[in-house]
Amino acid sequence: MSVPDSASWFSTGDSHRVALPAPALEILRNRRPNVLLIGALEFTESMLTLMQPYLREPIVSWCPRDNPDVPCLPCATLVVREVECLDGRQQSRLLSWLDEAHGAQVISTSATAVYPRVERDRFSDALYYRLNHLCFERDAD
Repeated sequence: MSVPDSASWFSTGDSHRVALPAPALEILRNRRPNVLLIGALEFTESMLTLMQPYLREPIVSWCPRDNPDVPCLPCATLVVREVECLDGRQQSRLLSWLDEAHGAQVISTSATAVYPRVERDRFSDALYYRLNHLCFERDAD
């Protein structure tokens, strides 16, 4: 799959389109930041599709609702789905995993904004800022 040099677009087949602007593509290509995607499932999945060419393999996907334990598989990219659902123990373990992951990139998705949970002490501020180097958010239409 070729990696575009300018803004990249993805159409879901209806009127919804998402884009990665050229500066974001440059950052993804060269710096491999941790990314937080906030919005409806259609938006976050479309963004993951757009980001695919920029993610190093192996890619491991984790949904904490389905499996309470942080994956122990070696990976270059970890996709954490529904990050807003992490309980305190999972947050602590993911933060430890990040400390030991030696450069692994984390792409997190959330249906709702995570920062309000940080403000209410329901989400680790240390973890939030580790996951949120680059954030893309789309409000519900």
